[in-house]
Amino acid sequence: MKRFQSPATNGDRRLPSHLIRFACHLLFAAMLAGCQVAEAPSAALKRLLEEQHRRYPLLQIEDAYKLIYQGTLGIEHLLSDTIAAQQYLEQEWNSLAGAEDEPLLEIISPDSQWVRLNLRPYKAKGGTTESLWRAMWRSAAVHGDRGLLRSRWQEFVRLAEAGALPYDVAHTRQVDHRIAAADYPAIHHSDLYVETYRPAYRVLLRSVAARLLLGNRTDHAEVF
Repeated sequence: MKRFQSPATNGDRRLPSHLIRFACHLLFAAMLAGCQVAEAPSAALKRLLEEQHRRYPLLQIEDAYKLIYQGTLGIEHLLSDTIAAQQYLEQEWNSLAGAEDEPLLEIISPDSQWVRLNLRPYKAKGGTTESLWRAMWRSAAVHGDRGLLRSRWQEFVRLAEAGALPYDVAHTRQVDHRIAAADYPAIHHSDLYVETYRPAYRVLLRSVAARLLLGNRTDHAEVF
């Protein structure tokens, strides 16, 4: 396993004011969410998947599992090779044009702790890979619960078997057996999802994403 590389902190720039305002709204929404009555885990998972289906009607079972995986374990697998992860970020970033026809952030966990930050709108709003890499670095420090991953996935299977989600039951069970046999691994998006939606994002803790968008200069402190 390669040692984690501390990101450079020189030359950091604040993001534009409209992006800072967005982050303030995000923080306010998080505060409101904390004041609400806790939602049952199964209801929260069902609502999350329904929201994703409305946005991505061709979401496949594999994509749903990836959502649950990322929304539970985050990006702890980044620790396995930070150099490759940073290089891939730069390569993908350079291949993308900024665009604002997709949401900047998408909540991907039932408890709203994890988000996907879509690269195209982030780039269009003046984001930088340097700041994003620091945010990824901090998010990777948080380790998820693999037991919770299994629990959430099994709840997904139960919802699909009950007809509460638009998935074929037999296929759901096949995917379930394959994932369980591999001990709930990280997987890629389905080919259909990739071809249709061209996903380009990075997973972050919601609190870290808010700090990123605020351009908070105090987030340069060492984490490890």
